[in-house]
Amino acid sequence: MTPARKKSLEKLMAYDFPVPTNIPIELSHYLLAYISYIQDNKLAEGFIVSSMSNSLNTMVDCLTSFERILRTPIPLAYSVHLHHCVWLYMLSLPYQLVQNLHWWSILIVALGSFCLLGILSIGWEIENPFGYDDNDLPLDDFCKVIRREVAVITSHPPPDPSTWIHSPKNHPFGSRCDINAIELGEKPVTEVCRLFQKYSDSPHTWVNINVNNK
Repeated sequence: MTPARKKSLEKLMAYDFPVPTNIPIELSHYLLAYISYIQDNKLAEGFIVSSMSNSLNTMVDCLTSFERILRTPIPLAYSVHLHHCVWLYMLSLPYQLVQNLHWWSILIVALGSFCLLGILSIGWEIENPFGYDDNDLPLDDFCKVIRREVAVITSHPPPDPSTWIHSPKNHPFGSRCDINAIELGEKPVTEVCRLFQKYSDSPHTWVNINVNNK
């Protein structure tokens, strides 16, 4: 990422400028108003409205978790103490190894410093995974993928079950039996039970039940 591109993206960060409200929360209010409009005008079934409300609540809970990660960094005292301990250990390590390893202590200290400083850098990077740095989560890409998948799903009408359940191509028993769903629906219940017992993947005891075939 070029410095100019990074600088332009940093200008878009919401926490750099005071805003009158929390934008994601305000968007959730608009979504809630839309759900209420659908419910009041009876434009959808009750279970659909309930599912939409639950999805909105889940989204707000995820937003709360993300803000908790963003606004709760590692305490400064812990970070400073950890850096001091690592540097003190690396400075004292050569004096502990030079008597036995001699010149090899330079390589050992270099490898140890690489590992410990790398852990400190990784901790510093993953402390805030939201942003536009190289190691941050590509949230914009995630949103684009979700938007594309939602567009594909909503661009097709829901399939009619009669076109694929009651179809000559639907074989409930797979390749083990040539009976399709239409033919199976015309058979008596006892015959259906016998077929299930015959072509079942996991054999078990079937209970004979007298039924009145209509």
